[in-house]
Amino acid sequence: MSLTIQFNINNPAELDEYSELETPSAGSDVTKSVDAQGVVVIAAAASELFGAFDPGSLLGSRSGDFVLQSMQVSSTADFSEGDVALIGPQPPGAGGDPHRFVFHGLAGLHDLFVGGQIIPAGYKLSFRSDATGPHVIRLTMWPISRLEQIAALLAVPS
Repeated sequence: MSLTIQFNINNPAELDEYSELETPSAGSDVTKSVDAQGVVVIAAAASELFGAFDPGSLLGSRSGDFVLQSMQVSSTADFSEGDVALIGPQPPGAGGDPHRFVFHGLAGLHDLFVGGQIIPAGYKLSFRSDATGPHVIRLTMWPISRLEQIAALLAVPS
């Protein structure tokens, strides 16, 4: 069963690759609701920076892999470059930010990715965009629960 998540980021700053939102809660600057279509909507106030998301943290299942089925990234401001990547664990003793494995370059102010990107357990999605304006990011993904699902995904011709 797929899950659709929509982030409404009201901060006009660029998407910065690494900043994660605080856990949504009542009375905080980050809230979570479910709309009439079953979409999980996470809204962040203008004070919140955004750039990374761990699917396992939202679904309460940090041990599973996910497939990103589709993704929309849109902004209201000028855009010249950006991308979406996976960020994973760092080697012991490594300093600085973790390495980003870019899998999709953003093509403009409004970009749509349709594919089958596997997100391994423990990895995060990392968003980078130089657009300075509120953003909406909408993801449709599903957890991988059986090896047959992985085999079917890998068998699809590109």
